[in-house]
Amino acid sequence: MKINLRTQLFGIFLFIFLILTFIILFVLPKTLLPVYEENLYNYLHQPHEYKDTEDLNIDDIAIVFISDGKYFASENYDEIIMSPVSAILENIDTMNGKIEVDNETYYFVRSIGPYGYRITITNSNYIEEMNVKFLKATLPILLTTLLLTLLIVFFWSKHVVKKISELNNKINNLNNDEFDHEIKMKGQDELYDLALSIERVRVRLNDENKYRNDLFQNVSHDLKTPITVIKSYVEAMRDNVAEKDKGLDVIERQAEKLKKKVSSLLYLNKLEYFEDFNVFDKKVKIKSIVEEISDDLKLQTPAIKWELDMDNSYLRGTKELWEVIVLNIVENAIRYANRKIKITLKKGRLFIYNDGPSIDDEVLENIFLPYKKGVDGNFGLGLSVVKKTLDVLNYKIEIDNNDKGVSFIIS
Repeated sequence: MKINLRTQLFGIFLFIFLILTFIILFVLPKTLLPVYEENLYNYLHQPHEYKDTEDLNIDDIAIVFISDGKYFASENYDEIIMSPVSAILENIDTMNGKIEVDNETYYFVRSIGPYGYRITITNSNYIEEMNVKFLKATLPILLTTLLLTLLIVFFWSKHVVKKISELNNKINNLNNDEFDHEIKMKGQDELYDLALSIERVRVRLNDENKYRNDLFQNVSHDLKTPITVIKSYVEAMRDNVAEKDKGLDVIERQAEKLKKKVSSLLYLNKLEYFEDFNVFDKKVKIKSIVEEISDDLKLQTPAIKWELDMDNSYLRGTKELWEVIVLNIVENAIRYANRKIKITLKKGRLFIYNDGPSIDDEVLENIFLPYKKGVDGNFGLGLSVVKKTLDVLNYKIEIDNNDKGVSFIIS
């Protein structure tokens, strides 16, 4: 059974009210009983002026005198005490206290005079009257508090439920661009913070959807080109229009390009789930990775001078991840370098420099997005792969335009 929030709030309030009522009606009277009894004993201890027993006519107490084995009671004894004097005396064995006789409760104080004992005794009417007065004083306060609290809970719950309904409506329309997503809540409370969080999620989801749509379109176009070239050369070779050796070379190059593009896409998809891997618990020596990659690429770039200046710093991550990062940045540097590439590693900061042209600010703004055009109009996934991998490892990457080149800085 579904119970709405307002009903739950009223249920909680009613439960608290019942607990308070129980405390006031049953717990507090017992708690206050020692205070009432102490006041009663003090009253019984007070001296009462009299000449003989006939003059004793105090409304709320009776007095019993005991002398030479005989006892005398005040005239009002039978009006206050329901039990006979003999039954009372049988139960009194202390100087003051409380006794139960014939299912009635009596309070007494015994004192010693010049001619014997005097027992001042009363019933429990005072205690009962104090309890009644206490209830008369507290019940109106309790009922007034109940009414005011009900009103407060009603209007507050109405306000909160309205906010929650707005949030629910917003969540149900996260993908609806025609919905009014403006946050109209007042007050800087947790629900307002939740609304801001939902709005951030909505914007991020929209950006991710746009990113995925753009990526899909660009990937489709990017993969179509090598496939078309391969298909064209296969048909040309079948019709003897193209030479077999030349055609096979073209097909091999295009297949290698296709392989790299598919590998990059699979790697990007893999990064979405890399949080399941304990990459933060691992560290790798970057120097050896850079040296391996530079040795492999030096033979392909004889016109470029390579400089390595590296300490033995370890960075968090795995060898696989850092090979991808370094290789993609270095391949980008080779593409634009004139004569020099320098790689520096100092105290955990990696610098990859090439002496190529500076990068325009307009290009820099979107350079890490997939399929955004670079300096010479080229586009691809390389730097996007670098950025996403570094995000997984919680590292930052910056690009610095120098006077005579460009530096990629990882820190």
